[in-house]
Amino acid sequence: MTAGLGAGGAIGVALETAAAPGTWVTPAVWVPVTDETFTYNEDRYFSEAIRQQTISQAAKQGFYHIEGGLSMEADTRTMPYFLHASRLGVTKTGAVSPFTYSYKPGTGAQIPATNRTMSITILRNGVWFGYAGCVVGAFDITVDGGVLRFNITSLLGLSDVPSATIGSPTPTFTAPQILGAAAHSIALGDGALATPASGVAPMTGTTVSNKFNGFTFTDNENAEAQNRITASRAATYISFGITEAQVATQLDFDDKTDYTHFLATDSKRLQFISSGGAADQVVINVYNSVFDEYPVSLGSWGDIIMADTVMRIISSGGANPGFDINILSSTNLAVT
Repeated sequence: MTAGLGAGGAIGVALETAAAPGTWVTPAVWVPVTDETFTYNEDRYFSEAIRQQTISQAAKQGFYHIEGGLSMEADTRTMPYFLHASRLGVTKTGAVSPFTYSYKPGTGAQIPATNRTMSITILRNGVWFGYAGCVVGAFDITVDGGVLRFNITSLLGLSDVPSATIGSPTPTFTAPQILGAAAHSIALGDGALATPASGVAPMTGTTVSNKFNGFTFTDNENAEAQNRITASRAATYISFGITEAQVATQLDFDDKTDYTHFLATDSKRLQFISSGGAADQVVINVYNSVFDEYPVSLGSWGDIIMADTVMRIISSGGANPGFDINILSSTNLAVT
């Protein structure tokens, strides 16, 4: 046996067809990741029947599903593949590059008709693994060390695919396209925005802020694998629950304005922009949020006084949802 390193691995993804969700397809794009934990999970049965022994005496295969996560540098060329495999409804504009994908919260128990399940193919120490019927249940978009990152914290799949079906695909990677420290800006404003707004245009009633020490947008759709009694042990479908979305950050504390908003449960609007060019942008619009947490303290004598805040995103009460995510990308994916 020869040990292997994660660096020698590869991950490829592809959107499955509407006619055959859950049927594995060969990778359409290879995605550089910084961490992968995507595994087979089974409710295996062990017999505990009383037979004058104190140890399980038989084992039987049970229902299973695939579950885990992926972390990566945010790349607008690959992010649409994953967001297409979520509950976020998608619209696409542009006949030629750059294409704009706008993702907004959905309400169905499964992914909408415009979206697709995903096949994921992974090379681990020279051995191929495949997973079909995959969807994104939760993710965050965060500025970490100045670099924009895309972390899929809940990734679920229906079935495991045999190596013989996968064959031996050839990984091919494009040059890195990283959104670094100079790419980001955050604008903040008071009150909810309850009228439609262009997804990537500057948000009405906001001012660019220089108080943010970090930024993490989180969307958790509370996805769960569902197994039903069929002639298969694989998951039958992936369901979604309530939407929990928020922005977490540290803010320099220089006056009580936002603290007063926190006490009064006042609404705040926010726009995050990360831009590497016309075909390389991530824009997150938060149309309505309230400070759910705003602890502020002295810390120790050498600490900068800051507030560790969490802004809970809620319905805007108008034509807009609580938030949307807009990706300007050179990637051309079908939306039907």
